Amino acid sequence: MLTYLISLLTLSFIGGVLYRLRGGHINEIVGGPIGTQNARLIYAIPTALFAGLLAGLPWFMFPVLAGVLWLGLVFGHAKWMMFGPQPQQTLGMSAVCALRGALAASVVVYWSPLVAGALIVGGALAGPVYYLGWRLNIKFPFTKNPSDYKISWCEFLTGFVAWGVLASIWF
Repeated sequence: MLTYLISLLTLSFIGGVLYRLRGGHINEIVGGPIGTQNARLIYAIPTALFAGLLAGLPWFMFPVLAGVLWLGLVFGHAKWMMFGPQPQQTLGMSAVCALRGALAASVVVYWSPLVAGALIVGGALAGPVYYLGWRLNIKFPFTKNPSDYKISWCEFLTGFVAWGVLASIWF
């Protein structure tokens, strides 16, 4: 049981870090802009590997899944939740992110309906998770600008939950 919990938290943490890097934190780490689309690959490729391995995808489908995950991120979600989100705005963001998950699920559903469902659920939880993250007024590690604390927590928690949902079906 302890091994399961440690594994679940570790994988969730990795997802949180990757999603935060996707959000632009990578620019602070490397000391310069690498570009928004490149930053999104930082999340899409490892997530495709993780979900693809869970789903038992054939090797030739991994790049397809990574591409679909990346494409889902290209459209963004900020316009669906204004800064300083209100509870009623979480529904719009959850719908957009569940749709993003459904795009990825369409790639894996043949091999694993369970992983496909986890991708959709992980996306649908983004709205409430962003709402929660916005209420944390705690310094986020490695974030220099206090105005970035809230969005950093939102992004970290979104990836944490998305990978946590995937990890929970692994064991």
